[in-house]
Amino acid sequence: MAFTDIDASLSLGLSLKGAKWARPDDVIGIGGAINARRGIIAISSRQAGSHSDRTASSTPARANPQTYYAYALNKQLTLTADYQLITNPANNADRDRSHLLRAAARRILNLRRPGQMSQRVGAKRAR
Repeated sequence: MAFTDIDASLSLGLSLKGAKWARPDDVIGIGGAINARRGIIAISSRQAGSHSDRTASSTPARANPQTYYAYALNKQLTLTADYQLITNPANNADRDRSHLLRAAARRILNLRRPGQMSQRVGAKRAR
């Protein structure tokens, strides 16, 4: 499993309901995170019987902006499109940016029969 050290992280996000554009069940969102690795990190290694110290200075911050739109087809089905940009993947400035696209569908199932809940709430046990 790969692990990347970070010393500082900041994330923000905002989502808006679609009532302003006559789509009250839709949601649009934007957000992101910035992860930074700062300071001097000492790395010691033994190579061919000699001891050498290498120091890695700070690397550029990794920014991950993201946006999504959730489109409600009806009360039970929502389609979502998502875009995320990853700069400086794994805190390696030599790597190119990564563009991630995602699509998802969410279906809400109503497994209760109509009136089933009201019967249970109002029913009393006979003694």
